[in-house]
Amino acid sequence: TTRKVIFTSSMRLEVPELRNAYLEIGQLTRSLGGFVADSSIDDSGGDDSTASIRLRVPASRHDELLGALRTFGGGRVLKESTTATEVTEEYTDVQSRLRNLERAEAQYQELLKQARTVDEILNVQSRLDSVRAQVEQAKGRMNLLDSQIDFATVSLALSLPGSSAGEGIPGPDEVFGDAWD
Repeated sequence: TTRKVIFTSSMRLEVPELRNAYLEIGQLTRSLGGFVADSSIDDSGGDDSTASIRLRVPASRHDELLGALRTFGGGRVLKESTTATEVTEEYTDVQSRLRNLERAEAQYQELLKQARTVDEILNVQSRLDSVRAQVEQAKGRMNLLDSQIDFATVSLALSLPGSSAGEGIPGPDEVFGDAWD
């Protein structure tokens, strides 16, 4: 079994022009085979204008996207984090459970063909319905894991220089002043 890993990253980026950065980051993501999962922008014109974008990009291009964002259009990274969550064990467990449930479903279908009384039919049908629901649940979990494994998620917060969205992160002058003191 190959390792199954889910990559998620977040980045806070200060950009000189909010709307252009917002649009160009969407284009960059699409050029890497990804898409914008959701986004919002508050470009009211003040210093507190912000945007947030959740990007999905093929996991194989995750690092490439992060590298491009780090050097994006005169921007400055204020904060960045990445998490790699290995889900190999869970993936394998769900896969095995799905196979077993599908075998049980096939067996119940055979029993249903052999049922002769209404009680037998209702009893087997009830169990078959229960197994089918579990099969659908396991398939749903597999689809979700596959999507999260295949496409990394990058949550991006954009702000303008000097906005309160960057507060709490000292600038070079403040760091130098603290160090000097």
